Amino acid sequence: MIKSRILYLIKLYFPILIIGTIYYIICLVTPFRIPCIFRSITGYKCPGCGITDLFLFTLKGDFISAFECNPMVFIIIPIIGIIFIRQNTLYIKYGYFKMSNIENLILYLLVILLLLFCIIRNIYSF
Repeated sequence: MIKSRILYLIKLYFPILIIGTIYYIICLVTPFRIPCIFRSITGYKCPGCGITDLFLFTLKGDFISAFECNPMVFIIIPIIGIIFIRQNTLYIKYGYFKMSNIENLILYLLVILLLLFCIIRNIYSF
């Protein structure tokens, strides 16, 4: 049972890992980046603007530059990572994903913080 759950998660996440790796290689060898549709239409940065460069700098170990790309996402990624790991561990052990009330609250707060960050970043353009 546990083995089948692990295989399910591998099948679920492996394509994402492959696509991410291909995109990473493309970003390393070319100037291509997926453009932000929100910014293209409005001229304003979305809450996720800078995330590609954030990941590229993080993978190079340049955490200061990564933080400068999108400080809010840089801060919340470890929090989301902990929740992600917990949910997958629950699935492997018990066969279900179930968010606790605290996890739900944390995720709602993170969304609110991201939206506030987006507004403040576009007002002050830092």
